[in-house]
Amino acid sequence: NESAKVVELGGSESVQNRFKELGIFPGTTVSCFAKAILGGPLMVTCRGSKIALRSQIAQHVVVENAAA
Repeated sequence: NESAKVVELGGSESVQNRFKELGIFPGTTVSCFAKAILGGPLMVTCRGSKIALRSQIAQHVVVENAAA
């Protein structure tokens, strides 16, 4: 599992609102535990929930290594 801290959320206002609905905010730690091939969704854990994010949406999340 790769853990990272969310630094910034990009995308349109509706995309940013969706992240907030899912509990993904700057400062939140997320962990990627599965990645589909050929641009499929990423499976992440955030605040104890498992979330599938389309790669087109996930690209709007700016993260840094959680150990940083």
